[in-house]
Amino acid sequence: MNNIFVNSVIEWCDQENNLLSIERVLWVSPQTNDVVLIRIDEEQKSLPFFRDYAEVLDALETPYVKKLNKDPLRDLLNICDEFINKHRDKRDKAWMIIKDLVELEPFIYVKEERGELISDCIKKHGVRSKYIYKKLKQYWVGGKTKNSLLPLYKNSGGAGKNKRLGKKKVGRPSNLSREYPSMIGVNVTDEDKKVFRAAIKAYYVKSDAPELKDTYDKMIKSFYQKIRKYKNLAIPECFLLWYFKYMEKNILKRIFFDKHQHWEAFKKKHGERIRPIVIKEVEKFRDCGDPKNGFKLYVCEGCHDVRHVPFRCKGRFCTTCSVGESEEWGRVLTEDIVQVNHRHVIFTIDEKLRAIFLWHRELLKPLMDEAAKLITGYFRKKAKVKPGIIAGLHTFGSRVNFNPHVHMLVTMGGVTKKGEWKAYDYIPFTMLRKQWQTVVLKFIRNHLSNKEKKRIQPRLQQAFSNNGEGFYVYAPKQRGKVKDQLRYIGRYIRRPAIGNNRIEEYDGQHVTFKYMDKVDGKEKHETVTVEEFIIRLIRHIPNEQFKTIRHYGVYSRRSKSLSKKLLATWQQGTRKWIVKVKKTLRRQTWRERIISSGQKDPLVCSHCDNYYEYKGEVCLENGKLEIKIAFTKEARNDLERLIHYRTDQQTTQKREEEKRNRPLTSKEDLRQLSLFHVS
Repeated sequence: MNNIFVNSVIEWCDQENNLLSIERVLWVSPQTNDVVLIRIDEEQKSLPFFRDYAEVLDALETPYVKKLNKDPLRDLLNICDEFINKHRDKRDKAWMIIKDLVELEPFIYVKEERGELISDCIKKHGVRSKYIYKKLKQYWVGGKTKNSLLPLYKNSGGAGKNKRLGKKKVGRPSNLSREYPSMIGVNVTDEDKKVFRAAIKAYYVKSDAPELKDTYDKMIKSFYQKIRKYKNLAIPECFLLWYFKYMEKNILKRIFFDKHQHWEAFKKKHGERIRPIVIKEVEKFRDCGDPKNGFKLYVCEGCHDVRHVPFRCKGRFCTTCSVGESEEWGRVLTEDIVQVNHRHVIFTIDEKLRAIFLWHRELLKPLMDEAAKLITGYFRKKAKVKPGIIAGLHTFGSRVNFNPHVHMLVTMGGVTKKGEWKAYDYIPFTMLRKQWQTVVLKFIRNHLSNKEKKRIQPRLQQAFSNNGEGFYVYAPKQRGKVKDQLRYIGRYIRRPAIGNNRIEEYDGQHVTFKYMDKVDGKEKHETVTVEEFIIRLIRHIPNEQFKTIRHYGVYSRRSKSLSKKLLATWQQGTRKWIVKVKKTLRRQTWRERIISSGQKDPLVCSHCDNYYEYKGEVCLENGKLEIKIAFTKEARNDLERLIHYRTDQQTTQKREEEKRNRPLTSKEDLRQLSLFHVS
C-alpha cells in the first residue's frame, strides 16, 4: 500500500498519459484526514491546497497517479558549499522573515488565516507581501529546506546574448501600448542600431548644444522616412504628446536651460536687478537630479544590477521637488492638527495694491499676520475661544501674475480658558470684508515712509473707493470627511506657482500655458514670450528665510504643546477624541512616497524582482565629488570609477568651451580669411 509522507512527490496524468501536474506533500494531518500539497512543475502559480487523504490514496491505486522515487528538483537544489557560503546572508535574511510563518502549520495553509499572518509579518519586518509570498513558495516548492531560499541563479540566463527576433514584439508591453493598442512598437534590429549610431554621431555628438529630442526628430526625418519601417507610419497626436512628456519630464527646465540659453540671456540683460535668492534657487533647480552633484549607489541583491539615484535640490523654485513636498506636508498636516472641521478662508486685496507688495516685499509678513489677527479676534469676541490657524501666502494668480493673497485653514471652534474644546461654525465673511479692507490700508500706511506714502496715495485712495463692500473674503463650508478636507486644503496651500501639466507648448521663443479664468469659470490659454514667462515666475520666489506657511492660535509654536496637553486631559473625560497625543509623526522617505502614491517600489529590480541594497553614496564637497559612504570594496571601486568618469567628462566640456571662446591665433585667422580669398 502506498503511504504518503511530507515531501512525497506525486505525479498526476490523464487517461492518455499526458502530464497534468506534479505536486509535493507539505503536511499530513495527525488523524490522516487531510493532506496539503503544492504544485512544483512549471505552473508554480498556485498556493498550497488541501486534498482528502483517502482520495489521494485511492488515486495512487490507479495507473494515472504515482509517487515519484526521484525528486524532480533534486538536481536544481544540489548546491555546492561555495555557492552556499557566498549567498548565505541572503538565505538567512529570507529565513529570518518566514521562519515564524512556516512553523504555524496548518494555519499558514488556510487562505483565510494566511492573509492575516502575512500582514503581521509585514508590520514586523517592513517588507512587501510579494517578497513574503515569493519566499514561502520557494521554501515549499524546494522541499521545506533552508537552502531552498538561496537565489535561483540557475534559472537566469541570456546575459550578453541576442534574442531571436520574429514578427512579435519582444519585451514587456509598455504603458502606452495598453492605452493605445495600435502603438505596440517594433523590435530593434541590427539595421536600427546602425541608424541609431549614425544619427547620434551626426546630430548629437557633433552638435554644440545637443538635445536628444532634436536628435530623435532629425533621425526620423533623415533615415526612417526614407526606409522601410516608418515610411508610411502615421503617429497619432496622443503619441506625440506622450513622447514630449516622456522626453522632457520637466519642460520648465528646458525653457530655462535649453540650447537657446534663455536664463543666461536674462541674467545678462537684467543683471543686478535680479535678487540674489532668485539666482540661487534657479541654479539649484538647474542642477536638480544631476548625478554630478552627488548620488546614492544601489545594487540588486539578485542580478547585481547597479542603480544610481541622484540627489534632489529641494528648492523652492523646483516644480518636481515642490510637488513631492506639498504631498508630504499635506499628509503630515492631517495627522498633526486637531481632528475637527476646518474652514478654508481666503483673504484677497485690490488689484491696484498688488504692485505695492511687489515693490515692498517686507509687507508680505504683516499681510499674513493681520489676516490671522482678524480671525483670532473675531473668535475671541464671539465665542470666547482661541482657534487654530495655518496660513499660507500665495503671490501668484491663475495667469502666474503677481497677486498676493492669504489662504487659511481655520478650526471651526477653539480652546476655552478652562482648556475645553468649544465648537463654533459661523464666519460672517461679508462683515469681515470691510474690516479686512480697513486693516490692509492702515498697515500699508504704517509700514511705509512719508515719501513712499505720497507716491502710492492714489493707489490707496482708488482701492478704497472701488470696493464699497470691502476687499474680497471667502470662507466656504467644507463637506466630506475631515481628513480628506485637510489633505486637499493642505496641498492647495503648499502648491507651486505653475505645474508642468499646465504648460501646453514651448517653441523656443514663446510659451503657451492654460489657466482657469475665475470670472467666467472657463479654461483659457495664454501665449507669452520666454522672457515675460521667466519674469512672471521668478517674482514668486520668496526672499531668503521667508516663511510662506505660518501658524497662529492653538497651532502656534508657543502654545501648541500646551493646547494638546489640555485637550488630551479634556477628551478623556468627555470621550471625544480630537487629538492624537501618542502618535509619533515621521516624514516619509522618497521610496515610501512613491509606494504610497500607487507606483511600483523603486527599490525592486525590474529584471529579477529582488531588492536593491544601499551600498554607498557620493557627495559634492568644495566643488569636488567625494565618497561619503562605501559599505564594500566593490562599491568603493564602482564609485571611484564613476567619479573619475564624470570628472573627465566635465574637464573635456570645459576645454571645448574655452576653445570655442578663446580668440583666434594668426594662423587660424589666416586660414579663415583664405576661405573668402579670390585669386
